[in-house]
Amino acid sequence: MATEILKGLKIIFLLQFITMTFFGIFFFFFIEAYVVLFSWPYLDPIAGHYIGAFSLGIAVLAILAYRETEWDRIELLVIFHIVWILLGLIAMIWGLVTDFTFAGTFNSILLVFFLVAFTYFYLQQRK
Repeated sequence: MATEILKGLKIIFLLQFITMTFFGIFFFFFIEAYVVLFSWPYLDPIAGHYIGAFSLGIAVLAILAYRETEWDRIELLVIFHIVWILLGLIAMIWGLVTDFTFAGTFNSILLVFFLVAFTYFYLQQRK
């Protein structure tokens, strides 16, 4: 018998879909505007577009996971999210230490939220 996905985890995937779609569109199509609007310290358009493409890919995975019903089919995706978000948070904190921005702080808070949520639901789901 397959284990159903917890409703809270499905909601986290939906929130991640919305968040990553927003960031993905912004970074992929409007990276220059993002840099100006949020006083981002660096402008590397290629890296920005790449981050946008990655974000849109994560958004697609998140909405597919939201639609999924069986835990076994998304467990590896949840583990990937935990590792990726943890490493991303380390990178953001490193960046904040070297060049503080409010956008970086906001992004870090989002990462903490998603890291805690995915880890919590992963542990709950494994019980």
